[in-house]
Amino acid sequence: MDGNIHWSLKYYDAARQLARVESYYPEVVRSKTRTRDRWSIVEHTRSDWERENERVVLLPSRRLPPLIEYLQGPKFFAFPTAGFNIFPGEPCSMFNANSTQIRRDDFVVDVTRPYSINVNYSVFLLGKDIDQELSLIEFRVLINPLASGTRE
Repeated sequence: MDGNIHWSLKYYDAARQLARVESYYPEVVRSKTRTRDRWSIVEHTRSDWERENERVVLLPSRRLPPLIEYLQGPKFFAFPTAGFNIFPGEPCSMFNANSTQIRRDDFVVDVTRPYSINVNYSVFLLGKDIDQELSLIEFRVLINPLASGTRE
């Protein structure tokens, strides 16, 4: 709500217990690591973290306007596009369907096909007057067949 969006990567141990969470904010990178029965938290400024790591944070380096400002005027933000391939008869490496629990308020897009596909998705925040109709959040999914036998 306040514009402090973030990405989080969650890492699980062999016993399928949450072991580490890395959260990437516009200005800070926070790592939480479980050691026995407690969590240790380490924070770095984003600029320091990016100098020491090969991963690039795909977020703006400033906090976004609060959501209320999108209702009041022409604002626009595009989250980075993500994509993955799905091959028939093989589990998708992007998700572990056996452990994913669908919640009542989840938005689910069925990408099941009898052929190999590439799925790309994007999310946009659109403020008032950006489009004829007010659309606060827009979600797009593009599903393309892969060339026969392609495994990239």
